[in-house]
Amino acid sequence: MLGTGGFATVYKAVDPRLDAVVAVKVLAENWSHQPEVRRRFRTEAVLLRRVQSESHVPGIVEVFDIDESEDGRPFFVMSYADRGTLSARSGTEPWTPSQVVPVIDSLTETIGALHASGVVHRDLKPSNLMLRSDRNAAAGSEGGLIGVGERMIVGDLGLAKDLNHETTTLSLGGGTQRYMAPEQIDPTRQVDGRADVYASSVLVMELLTGRGSAPAEKDRYAPESPPAIAPEVWTELQRGFADDADARHPSMAHWRHALVSALVPPAPGAGLPPPPPPLQATAVTATGTAESVPTTAATAGGRSKLVVAGLVALGLLLLIGIGAAVLLSGDGADPIVGPESIEVGETVRYRVEAEPDSAIVWTDWNGARISNADLQVTPVLPGILNFSVNIDGERSSRSVEVRPSPVGPSIEGPETITVGTLATFTASAEVGDVSQYWLDPAGVRSEGPRLLIEPTQTGDLSIALVSVGADGVERGVRRTVEVDGRVDE
Repeated sequence: MLGTGGFATVYKAVDPRLDAVVAVKVLAENWSHQPEVRRRFRTEAVLLRRVQSESHVPGIVEVFDIDESEDGRPFFVMSYADRGTLSARSGTEPWTPSQVVPVIDSLTETIGALHASGVVHRDLKPSNLMLRSDRNAAAGSEGGLIGVGERMIVGDLGLAKDLNHETTTLSLGGGTQRYMAPEQIDPTRQVDGRADVYASSVLVMELLTGRGSAPAEKDRYAPESPPAIAPEVWTELQRGFADDADARHPSMAHWRHALVSALVPPAPGAGLPPPPPPLQATAVTATGTAESVPTTAATAGGRSKLVVAGLVALGLLLLIGIGAAVLLSGDGADPIVGPESIEVGETVRYRVEAEPDSAIVWTDWNGARISNADLQVTPVLPGILNFSVNIDGERSSRSVEVRPSPVGPSIEGPETITVGTLATFTASAEVGDVSQYWLDPAGVRSEGPRLLIEPTQTGDLSIALVSVGADGVERGVRRTVEVDGRVDE
């Protein structure tokens, strides 16, 4: 056994047909009968295999096979990392910029390939970055974070988001709190490749400062840089883990260029390497046709999923004075047919009134574009869903209210708590529900009938409870808790 988590266990094994040492990831027995969990587990293997076949990037874990055990638990066979993880290799002491740059290069190549395939990892951290022997690896240094004849590979896509196909549920927050971008905490907000830029920036900060001395909260150093990091490097790291996604580097390639230029200044007279070229976003013109406009916020491969691209398009429309016109169909009527309010767990299809030969492209709440006649929605948590449809160049938008389900779970606990005081929240579920889980204020998932919170600052906290019914549908509820300051006597 190499490691175990809440959902799966990974074993070192020998595949006699391949005559190779491999790693086998097996879904935990207590989750193996849940249809949605089984689907997500299989999706991880499919995503790894798809990205590997499309991009041929050696820094992504290879998947050789997928099957089920005799007791019905799904598993998949993947390449084995014989040199451990970056977490174990990095230890707690700080590393020099020259030792960290190969990690930055590897992250940029591999995560950039994921983004080009429309996949966001969402759980980048040192324990998910593995090292393996590879005599063809060009990078690496003796005694470095990546050694001679070693390659860093990215694994664990269990929380990855496929922006091309995951369009039927309201995205749940997920990840590891320290490395999670703020938008991952709110399931109603769009998550794209800039969430991985955020995690990569926190990871690099840890390597430069020493993971043993790095602060519990990334912004404890702000606004001044820590002694181990030069001010110009700190400026780029702060940009990388900015709370506002629009303020971050727009892609892994832009992130690498800015960070490496600050970490390793060029020799006198050499000049800086050219930055990555501006990527392209699509904006609708007054005539209803699509034209490309340069922007600094789009994903690789021309698959723009980022909020800034939408803002650029909106700005263009406002400048030419037709913003309101393109949001409606030609006759001024809303062409989207479907309810304006639905319940958590309810599956609804939205369709459009259009001519049979019309070009119909939906843009869902995650920014994914779907060329279908209709859009299927099955929300998990209450909130607001925003999506749009483009019909022959004319765009219409819809905001849908997602109401709590009457057969969903409920949260029992205080509505107001005090800084520094431990508060307990208790879950109640409907009879017949097979499982449930919590999402704490940071969006971190945990099991059990209770959630304990000890706030460190005043403000409002949001927690969520999700139950999985016997029908396999996830239904959740939110609770906003007010945090008061401690009264000193």
